[in-house]
Amino acid sequence: MRVAGYVRLSRDEDKENFSSILSQKSIIEQCASMYNWSVKKYYEDDNCSGYTFDRPAFSLMLKDLENNSIDVVIAKDLSRIGRHNAYTLLFIDRLKELGKRLILPKEGEGYDTNEEESDLLGIKTWYNEMYVKDISRKIRSSINAKQKEGRLIIKEHFGYLKNSSDKHKLDIDIEAAEVVRLIFKLYISGLGYRRIAEMLSERGYATPSQHLKQKYQQRNTAFAGVVSDTWTASAVQRILKDDIYTGTLRLGKTEKRSIKGKSVSKPLKEQYVFEGNHAPIVTKEDFELVQSILSRRKKNGSKGAASIDNIFSGLLFCRDCGSYMVAYNKEGKARSYICGSYHKHGSKSCQRHTVTESLLESSIKEYLRLAAQALEKELRKLLIEPPEACFDDKGVLIELLKQEQQKLKEKYKLLLMQKIGELAEEKDLQYKSIKEQGYKELERDLHNRLLYLDRRIVELEQSLGVSESKKKIDALQLLYRVIDKPRLNKKDMEIIVQRIIIDRDGNPVIFFNSDNSSICEHIRGDVN
Repeated sequence: MRVAGYVRLSRDEDKENFSSILSQKSIIEQCASMYNWSVKKYYEDDNCSGYTFDRPAFSLMLKDLENNSIDVVIAKDLSRIGRHNAYTLLFIDRLKELGKRLILPKEGEGYDTNEEESDLLGIKTWYNEMYVKDISRKIRSSINAKQKEGRLIIKEHFGYLKNSSDKHKLDIDIEAAEVVRLIFKLYISGLGYRRIAEMLSERGYATPSQHLKQKYQQRNTAFAGVVSDTWTASAVQRILKDDIYTGTLRLGKTEKRSIKGKSVSKPLKEQYVFEGNHAPIVTKEDFELVQSILSRRKKNGSKGAASIDNIFSGLLFCRDCGSYMVAYNKEGKARSYICGSYHKHGSKSCQRHTVTESLLESSIKEYLRLAAQALEKELRKLLIEPPEACFDDKGVLIELLKQEQQKLKEKYKLLLMQKIGELAEEKDLQYKSIKEQGYKELERDLHNRLLYLDRRIVELEQSLGVSESKKKIDALQLLYRVIDKPRLNKKDMEIIVQRIIIDRDGNPVIFFNSDNSSICEHIRGDVN
């Protein structure tokens, strides 16, 4: 008789009724000895859920049963075979079809497919399924509660390390963080996912999986994951879209709606977001800029693969057909752009709309020059008018609060003088104690009010920052610096320009981004 034993262990399912692999084998050996059999082979699934029947050793055992290599299977009990009601019953039916025997010595008073069918078998398989579902619900509930509290439950993230003393905190991984910053910088400069991935591989930067494996090896821990030897476009994309690099912890992004189902994304409003949770690797301004570029390239049909030398790629559109304009660089000719539809299909689809890059660049600089002139006028007006005119609403509020602060200080001083005089004159100790208590309450109220005013004035002054005239002078200097650049770059265009429409005469109509503050911040970072 060819006898096989099947053992399975799941560390999540079996916490309450733990039965080790060794103890299961001991039970199987005792059962086999009662029939004077010896177990020829064991099929062992370690840390595999009984809810799924796609288990390595179990699948191999089923294959051997169908190939007639096994006559009898012995397992400790029905839960070792599986905890999915329907699948377990189907497996038992399949054994009977094959003429094979299943023995479960610890299933109630024992179960043997050669004996009379038990009416309770279906109830037992149902109970086993309910048990694992209850365990799954408890685990999901525990994870959800921890996520709601902001306790870290994520895998190691490229660019960060879990704090050695507190697993709920993240520390920057200096080596990986430099790669993350480089990826953001390259994308903003105009490169696409694929070209960035190629460049990282060419320069020998370790991929996220290679880097993680190295960290495991440093800790003398085995790494069982799949290791990618080259960077991929999808890996670059994941990094660019992940706001963890701004210091934001986002938990509960996905969920499983069944025990072994696929993870599905949860709506943003149902996720748990904790800003300022850890040190950022990139600024929020750069992250938001990247998301804006991502959205624009997707909308415009540009994948960012064009050379960064073609600084207007993805921003130019034909006025007549709406097609995007493509770079048209011919030797001996000025660098230019042409209607993509005409370039691909000829005059049957559109007219030859062309525009030179030099014309586009001069038009952009002319816009910036006009903006600078308008800023100069505002600045002259601001410097000529009296200082009071420089205050915005916050400035006026600060002045009012300072006036109230001064009045309260005078009132506090008078109260102390009055208190000293009255208490010195009062001879009755009982009345003196009552008066002293009354003065203490008045002092406490005034003191708390003064503390509030001090704190509020500091907050407002910090938010107001430098004077309006100083800010405008800085912005003006920055505008002239970018105007004086020999040549603008791709990053300039992504920040300043929203889209450009070209008519059939090659005249551009430029639509600029409305957020002038972000333009100035970009210029400041670019020239410093």
